[in-house]
Amino acid sequence: MRLKSVRIAALAGILGFACLVPLSADQGSERRPVAGGGSRVMPFRLYANAIWVNVRVGNSRPLAFQLDTACGASVLNRSTADEIGLQFIGEASQANAGSGDNETRIALYPGVSLRLDVDTLDLPRTLAVPLDEVAKAFGTPLDGLIGYELMARNVVQIDYDSETVSVFDPQTFEYEGPGTAVSLELNGHEPIVHIRIGLPGKEPIEAAVLLDAPYPRSMTFGTPFALQQDLHDSMLKVTHRLLPSAVFGVGGKTVLETGRVEWVELGSYRLNLPDAAFASHARGGAFARTDIAGIIGGELLRRFRVILDYSRHRMILEPGRHFADPFETDASGLLIMTTDKEHRDFQVMEVADQTPGAEAGIRQGDRILSFDGKPASLLTLWQLRTLLKKAPRDYTLTIQRGNETKQIHLATRRLT
Repeated sequence: MRLKSVRIAALAGILGFACLVPLSADQGSERRPVAGGGSRVMPFRLYANAIWVNVRVGNSRPLAFQLDTACGASVLNRSTADEIGLQFIGEASQANAGSGDNETRIALYPGVSLRLDVDTLDLPRTLAVPLDEVAKAFGTPLDGLIGYELMARNVVQIDYDSETVSVFDPQTFEYEGPGTAVSLELNGHEPIVHIRIGLPGKEPIEAAVLLDAPYPRSMTFGTPFALQQDLHDSMLKVTHRLLPSAVFGVGGKTVLETGRVEWVELGSYRLNLPDAAFASHARGGAFARTDIAGIIGGELLRRFRVILDYSRHRMILEPGRHFADPFETDASGLLIMTTDKEHRDFQVMEVADQTPGAEAGIRQGDRILSFDGKPASLLTLWQLRTLLKKAPRDYTLTIQRGNETKQIHLATRRLT
């Protein structure tokens, strides 16, 4: 069915980088609360560096949504929309609708109400896209995304330390804390900030990047910017090796090369040796864009209390308890995803050459049955990935390969 009442290309374009996944003393102790307008507060679950909140669609059961600053409009997972009985009024396929360059099937629904603890978003129309594969990459159910509408009508404070989101009335909001304001540009519905990155032998590089709160990594750059700045050779001078990896989002998989930069500056704050990646050969989708350099995500943002004030075109940052944490990256060479609805069946999707995973004899397609004597089903995917960032560590894995069960010794080490 073709959509008659709206242009599907225009609506799909607002998805942007939606649903991207790969992978000192307390500096927050002096913070004072913001003031003005009377805040409304809701808890969230911090998982995979992303913000997960309960949302009801009409009178549905509580659904698991991500708060997605990069999503130009709130969207539903198509399978969730079918489950709760919503009736679409049209659907079509759209290329370059998200991060990947595959076509995305998009459906349109009229008159959807999204009910959060802090606000109710009554939307005249809502899109639904397939998010089940993205959920497998996160390893947890994903029913939809809360996007631009929440930030457009509220000042939104994300406190990663307390795992709460607070919203304020923009007309009466006043900031009285010790943080630093960073200029925030709105490119349509997309929040853009400027960062500076340091690389050996180069002057600091300024980059306009999209603020993508649910993205698990620190930063990832698109192919045009990577080629322009010769990121491949420059990043090799920092880590001496770049690891292959991938990000999964609306529109499919994008191949990345992953390493580090010497430092990144966001506003007045400098963080040393953050993880960084770039898309190797993106032909379409968000990582082929030339108007922005790339994105920054949750691994960077979780080190702050973040206040998004779209009405004044600013983002306010206060260093949190984890500001000085080192940036840990994978120490195994394994790319693991879940394959079942319960997200407790872990399968090795890729094994990088000359890494602990390859040296241990782990192969693509292996299922992880137990990890260090504990049934893998008792872990979440994020817990498993976090353990595989620890190095040097020795782990014992039980894996299933076809009809065969094997016990494998894995010795992790720093790779970047």
